Amino acid sequence: MSGWVRRIRGALGMGFTWAIAWAFGGLLIGVASFVLPLDWFFRVFDAPLPAMALPGFFGGAFFSVVLGIAARRKRFSELSMPGFVAWGALGGVMLTLFPAALVAVGLGTP
Repeated sequence: MSGWVRRIRGALGMGFTWAIAWAFGGLLIGVASFVLPLDWFFRVFDAPLPAMALPGFFGGAFFSVVLGIAARRKRFSELSMPGFVAWGALGGVMLTLFPAALVAVGLGTP
């Protein structure tokens, strides 16, 4: 299998893994809404609870792309913790800029 196909498969795998984790987190928020008296929070957070899987997928895919570019020739065990955290933060920034990029190219509305 060629290198770029393996990288795409890895990014999709990371995205789906993060999507499952974020969907589970959304379901935990739903359970907490019945247990905890945080009405102010649950009035603001009105998205369907498993819908957190979608930003989770993009976050995982962006993190995988950033990690693939930044640590191209390194094994996972060779990465430093500060660098790993910095690349994760950059993936988070890309996640927040993604909707703005969609609006900039005309595929979304503000």
